[in-house]
Amino acid sequence: MMSLVVRMSRYIILGCVLLYTLLNFLYFTRKKEGGRNGIISMQAFLMYFLHFLMSALLFAYYEEFQILIFYAATLAVFIIYQSVYASVYKRADRHLLGNAMFLAMMGLMTQARLSPPKAYRQLILLVFAAVITMVVPKVLDNARKYLYRFTWFYGIGGLAAIASVLVAGSYEYGAKLNLGISGVFTIQPSEIVKITLVFFVAGMFERSRNFKSVVITTAVAAAHVLVLVLSKDLGTALIYFIAYVFMLFIATENPFWLLSGLGSGALASIAAYYLFSHVRVRVATWLDPWSDINNTGYQIAQSLFGIGTGSWLGMGYTGGTPGVIPVATKDFIFAALCEELGVIVGICLIMVMLGILLRFLMISTWMNQMFYKIMAFGLACEFGFQILINVGGVIKLIPLTGITLPFVSYGGSSLLSTFFIFGIFEGMYMNKLREDESLEREKAEIAARRASRQAAVNHAKETIAAW
Repeated sequence: MMSLVVRMSRYIILGCVLLYTLLNFLYFTRKKEGGRNGIISMQAFLMYFLHFLMSALLFAYYEEFQILIFYAATLAVFIIYQSVYASVYKRADRHLLGNAMFLAMMGLMTQARLSPPKAYRQLILLVFAAVITMVVPKVLDNARKYLYRFTWFYGIGGLAAIASVLVAGSYEYGAKLNLGISGVFTIQPSEIVKITLVFFVAGMFERSRNFKSVVITTAVAAAHVLVLVLSKDLGTALIYFIAYVFMLFIATENPFWLLSGLGSGALASIAAYYLFSHVRVRVATWLDPWSDINNTGYQIAQSLFGIGTGSWLGMGYTGGTPGVIPVATKDFIFAALCEELGVIVGICLIMVMLGILLRFLMISTWMNQMFYKIMAFGLACEFGFQILINVGGVIKLIPLTGITLPFVSYGGSSLLSTFFIFGIFEGMYMNKLREDESLEREKAEIAARRASRQAAVNHAKETIAAW
């Protein structure tokens, strides 16, 4: 009986996710505020219904009271966070906020399916990240005229942070990623430095975009990438590199820098292949994981098996065996999700993320000051390429690099940096609305003064004509 319920529920889950994804893009076609608010409300209903349905299935599977507590806690967190955020920031982009919560919900429910204890910890980390970054839009608003003045602090501070990992960091899956704090918890500085590097580059190009400035900025960015390569954190290094190349192109509008950057990246990849044995292993595994399926090819093989087993519709939530996939809660969570919920749901999640990316790019084009325009574009690039690299590695499109999926994968540092990025975009969006409203008021005041003067002139003319 339970098996039948699980299989039937997958159609309900699929329908809800498909409708949510469709509404996500219909939002951009609505010009009136009422229509947009209606779409946001419908998306919120779908998210909370999915959360209830998946929690019920999870409780029926584990038959543990802690699942009910987890459901109540996550429900309270989502409702309180969205309500407080909308109350504090009345001009906030509720569409962006709703999508962030939807992805976080899907991530938490997938974590709960794979490992309930990790899901509990992820919820705590989510609350911590959400509370910490609640002030980001406010700070951005108050300090928007001064952020670019700390350019070298961002560059040197970020470089020092990732260099400290190279010196004193701990290994995880063959790479130095984390720093231990007081022996209680660990932090991955490269996740936060993703943001500081973008701030540094935007600050440098705000001041000058001549050849000297390009050379200096490129040298500092290259130092960031080199430190990560030496730490064997190749996925993050790739994100840094690609984001910088595209930021350089947007800032200078010179295709030479784009082509030379991509060309140098290709040469660096070839050099890394011959210099580092672990790079050769990953490339060989990518080309033919089946030749060493019990060793180096085990991860990607199990990932493909899981996606293939789920096929388009999935095995049903709690109906598969996603825990067999190695590192399923982190790097391979997309494969675990596809096994039970289906490839179509996986594609829908990617489309929701692309909708967020589209919103990021739109906000970037709205910015007037060069610092914020370049900064927004760089953060959008990092967000987009992080999705591409994670999903591409899981489906064997590109070699594995050990990158998490934003909001969905387990990990506090990744969650914190993603919340920071969303807070920054919310802040820029609200600042732009305030500037536009101020500009409209000024235009209205000018028009009113002109009308008043014209009325006075007309009255004088009428008076003279009467005499």
